[in-house]
Amino acid sequence: MFDDKFPKEFEDLRKNFALSLQNKLFDIVNLEKKLIENNFEINTIQELYQATHKISGSCGMFNFSKISEAAYKLEEFLKSVVKAGTGLIPEDQSRINDLLSGLKKELEHIKSYSKETE
Repeated sequence: MFDDKFPKEFEDLRKNFALSLQNKLFDIVNLEKKLIENNFEINTIQELYQATHKISGSCGMFNFSKISEAAYKLEEFLKSVVKAGTGLIPEDQSRINDLLSGLKKELEHIKSYSKETE
């Protein structure tokens, strides 16, 4: 069904996507700063939720499973926080920070992938 060019074309797309993940890391870092500056305000949590949702889905599609899983864990936690609507307790803030650290760590690994594929 697929022609012989498909794997190469997909790998080219994957490389380009990997390069775009550097921008996603930058966005996540900025959202993290905004979250702290705004004292974990719900609108910023929703922004972070939307960003992690996009990262989770797109990374899954391009088979960056560790990034996708890290984003999904944060996404699901943020979704539960938003749905609860009760405000954050210190443990929630700590959990968000831990999950953000995990996502940033996985996104940092993409730099080595980008260099390997050049």
